[in-house]
Amino acid sequence: DGEKTPQGGDYEALQLRLEVKDRVEEIFRRLNTVARAREKLTDFSSPTQPLLRQVAARIAEKSEMPDVVHAPASLGGFLKSGLGRFGFQAKPRPSDKSVVILFVVGGLSLSEIREVREVFQNADTTGAEDDREVIIGGTSLVTPLDVYKGLLEGPYV
Repeated sequence: DGEKTPQGGDYEALQLRLEVKDRVEEIFRRLNTVARAREKLTDFSSPTQPLLRQVAARIAEKSEMPDVVHAPASLGGFLKSGLGRFGFQAKPRPSDKSVVILFVVGGLSLSEIREVREVFQNADTTGAEDDREVIIGGTSLVTPLDVYKGLLEGPYV
């Protein structure tokens, strides 16, 4: 039998309710932190589509990606990208390359891999000739249990 408060209520039930309330508030704080991080994006800000799917769709559509910054690997590439700021050269896009690597720091799930695959398969059915190779990877393969644990136990994003 649980302890009773002076007003006659069940102390253990009250304690449990407060603990559940604290956990729910913590989960929403963490989700809010993720949402605020996405607010900074100008091109990939749709809350209804996963970010990785939006990026894959832009690559498949060969459209501009203002939120993606091109970092040249050589001095020549650096000079070319510098000229682009003056209107002499178009900003390079991931879709311009024959091999596109999508790498997710923090891991990705099987459903995210499936969505990226669907995006590029749907792009292939449009009839346009596309010989691009898309490689997707991440620091880990995230399971639903990992997501659950991350929300309840993990550090802030």
